[in-house]
Amino acid sequence: MGTVIGLGLDLEATSFHLRWLARARVRRWAKALGLMLRDDELTAWAEGVKDALAPSLDATRTLGALGGIVPSRIAREFQLGGPSFAVADDQAGGLRALEVAVRMLQRGEVDAMLAGAVDLAGDVRSVVASDLLSPFSPTSSARPFDARADGAKVAEGAAAVLLKRLDDAVAAGDRIYAVVRGLGAAGAGALDVASARESAYVRAAEVAYREAGTDASRIGLVETHGSGIAAEDAVEARALSTLFREGEAGGRATALSSTAGVIGQAGAAAGMASVVKAALSVFHRVLPPSATSRHRPMRSTGSAPPSISRVSPRLGSRTGPRGPVSRA
Repeated sequence: MGTVIGLGLDLEATSFHLRWLARARVRRWAKALGLMLRDDELTAWAEGVKDALAPSLDATRTLGALGGIVPSRIAREFQLGGPSFAVADDQAGGLRALEVAVRMLQRGEVDAMLAGAVDLAGDVRSVVASDLLSPFSPTSSARPFDARADGAKVAEGAAAVLLKRLDDAVAAGDRIYAVVRGLGAAGAGALDVASARESAYVRAAEVAYREAGTDASRIGLVETHGSGIAAEDAVEARALSTLFREGEAGGRATALSSTAGVIGQAGAAAGMASVVKAALSVFHRVLPPSATSRHRPMRSTGSAPPSISRVSPRLGSRTGPRGPVSRA
């Protein structure tokens, strides 16, 4: 069994660097403040700064601060034996790990894969830096696709899924929560574009639907990015309107859901958390409620986007060769 983990930028390692610079910094601060301090006083000040930044280095803390070593530590702890490595793709880190795991299974390189993601996005420096780029909600209430949306909210966490080829999982009698039938990804384009373009959303979905042998008209649930950042949500709403207007068939309702609206924006773990939520929704055939207001949904251009799930109705299904099938 292999292991692939999606990671974000962990600023913990920078704390060690700041510890090393502490003595030089306090000398500079003392000079700037006009303080005449003895060497022992400077040393005591520097040690206090070091302790405030992070505990002293030892072997365990050094390894723990290296994000790339996380997969191999997991593989060693559970004696998985297969290849283990990390991938990084900002907020898509978890989804990239899923894609790598699926492709390795398809190529027959492994018989099982543990695909996961972790992000300690709650580090205050990460929060401040992210807030400068795109301010978080001042009310700490993310409202995806809502006219009152005022930003995302901070979250952190980890999530993982165990993947096998379907026939192998059936033969082993494993509980199967969901089947990955297609994957799609597309870039936003220019580097100065903060959020993905409408065309990128549409292209990624079309690639996934084509590989899965389905189309938008047969989808019952869309687990969205839905960050609560108005500009991002507007782009996604337009893309969804395009997809489901073109794929509309018989007026079938398609529900939207957003993990970020419930737990917040969990950085590299956000995509994997959404996968887990969607898989559980398909398995239990229940649509999870959304944090979006009942009365003030976002307006989008063109046809109305799929409906936002605010209650927990049953997710429709059809019968397949291995039992009920729902699509998300």
